[in-house]
Amino acid sequence: MARSKVKNLLLLKQIHSAVSQIKKGKLDKALETLDKAETSARQSKSTDALYYILFTRGGILYSAKEYDQALEAYEKALEAGSDLLKTDPENADYQHYMGTTLSNTGNLLKKKSEIDKADEYYSQARKIYFDLIKKDPQNAVYQSYAGENLNNYGELLMESGSLEKACEILREAIEIYSGIAGKSAGPAA
Repeated sequence: MARSKVKNLLLLKQIHSAVSQIKKGKLDKALETLDKAETSARQSKSTDALYYILFTRGGILYSAKEYDQALEAYEKALEAGSDLLKTDPENADYQHYMGTTLSNTGNLLKKKSEIDKADEYYSQARKIYFDLIKKDPQNAVYQSYAGENLNNYGELLMESGSLEKACEILREAIEIYSGIAGKSAGPAA
């Protein structure tokens, strides 16, 4: 087996181990495993694995209310995601990753009362998701993530007193959620 395949398998094993530890509530152990996985990903120059590791770390730290560390992890994930998009700008998965990371970073910045920066991140995620939905209008995953981002963005705008823009954003969220609900409702009896 080629050396790069062995390294990728080891990386996957470390990532799966960290996810398993998260599910068991062993956040410290998961973070320790992710540190090892990050080192391996950097050594093997596996940007997609590195992105996932950093994104997962950000989520763990966010749930542990370690907001500064979570923000640092998400910012690093955004750098890795940007690198992925440079190599494959049309990759919808990479775009989705970036949208999610931008939205999560917006959530963190909102919690830290960094309103202008949160607005910027939500706005960037909004654009990514609208582009993805335009390309694949039936994709409920994109619609769901877009709707969640718009809800969070609208809430931020309401809290900051930008009521007119908040109404616009929340109307967009309602449109998206209505589309999802219409698809799942099925035929009327």
